[in-house]
Amino acid sequence: MKSNVEKFTYFDCCVSYNDIDELNHIIDNNIAISYRTFRKYVETESFNKLKKALGYNNELQKNCNITLQNDWSISFHKSKTASGDTVYYLCHSCIEYIFKRIPT
Repeated sequence: MKSNVEKFTYFDCCVSYNDIDELNHIIDNNIAISYRTFRKYVETESFNKLKKALGYNNELQKNCNITLQNDWSISFHKSKTASGDTVYYLCHSCIEYIFKRIPT
């Protein structure tokens, strides 16, 4: 059965985010969420690309039993921009990776 949940796509990280005021609002107004909730709302293709770029692969899981889901240093969040748009982000090594609703 296909989900009707609107999916969010990877947008940018805090290192290169072009609107520092928006970024601060997102970070200051977040709520922590579970990995499961995060994955429910984030689309798979951009999530998998980011996961791979961060080094989470089958070898890391096999050799060290570390996945993005069980890594204690990762946190997942839901927030809103100052204009009220919902965003989701994960925080890895104090870098926020923001997922937004991207119009098609």
